Amino acid sequence: MKRSRTVKLTLMGLAGGMVTGCSEPQEEIVTFKSVAECKASGLFEASDCEYQYEKAVAANQLEAPRYDSRYNCEMDFGAEQCQPSRSSGFWQPFMAGYMMSMIARDVGNSLYYRSAYSRPLYRSRDDWGMYRTSNNYPVGSYGSTGRASKLPRSIMTTVPNNSGQIKRSSGQYGKKAATVSRGGFGSKTAARGGWGS
Repeated sequence: MKRSRTVKLTLMGLAGGMVTGCSEPQEEIVTFKSVAECKASGLFEASDCEYQYEKAVAANQLEAPRYDSRYNCEMDFGAEQCQPSRSSGFWQPFMAGYMMSMIARDVGNSLYYRSAYSRPLYRSRDDWGMYRTSNNYPVGSYGSTGRASKLPRSIMTTVPNNSGQIKRSSGQYGKKAATVSRGGFGSKTAARGGWGS
């Protein structure tokens, strides 16, 4: 009887391990409001903070949600939180911060980090206290910048290209309701009550 119970527990443990082994790899990330905040954290070298910020700004040009009017953009991101495109006639939200991947490295007796990826972050009108990616994935509290957390690696490495997609209505960014296929925030966004509630 003990033997069969041991076998069952062993098999249950193996099954659990196989499920865990099949899950998506996690990436350790940290969020910052600014380059100055990144530098002050002491987690990264100043040059890494600057370089990854510039990469996030460049990525923002391709992946930021786009709207056909200021009104529609501000309905999702809040008053005075949107800017016009310099050349294309659409509106998009301001970056609220950026996230960086964290890869630990030992230097002498100290532990430092370097970053392989960075992404722009936004804050929605309906969920103002939360950072979100351009495809509406929540990544952490706006008030807890500089703290590490873990995300599925694809959130950092899969960059949506919203450059050809302009939304003609608002109400999709920031909600946590059931998702629907739609073309503005990446391949999937949430229906309104879509962005933040």
